[in-house]
Amino acid sequence: GSETQPYHMDGPHLSDKKHLPPHCLNVFVPLVNLTPEVGPTEFVPTSHILHNYWDPGVKPMTLNATCGQCILFDYRIKHRGLGNRSDQERPVIYITYAHKSFKDVKNFSQRRYKQLPKLKK
Repeated sequence: GSETQPYHMDGPHLSDKKHLPPHCLNVFVPLVNLTPEVGPTEFVPTSHILHNYWDPGVKPMTLNATCGQCILFDYRIKHRGLGNRSDQERPVIYITYAHKSFKDVKNFSQRRYKQLPKLKK
């Protein structure tokens, strides 16, 4: 199991004055069915829009994807992983596509990932 994560964006806007098109797109591919017990990802629609971090009129939504089903979302959207209340692990392939001019040094730095764990056989 696991606890519910706090809401977060994977990265900031590139401008604080003008809303720009997405510079990154996230792709989640769950390797198990994401049920309420396993703890799917919860998203806050419209929170990717500049200066609209939380609109009280917008309710969060949860996507209960099946194994192998892709979930694509803007890097800037507010989201969180809900708690895993089961005994089952929740493996997810996480891919970020970025504009060629953008480099995410916060989430994917060599400082954070100095040495990757050894692969299991």
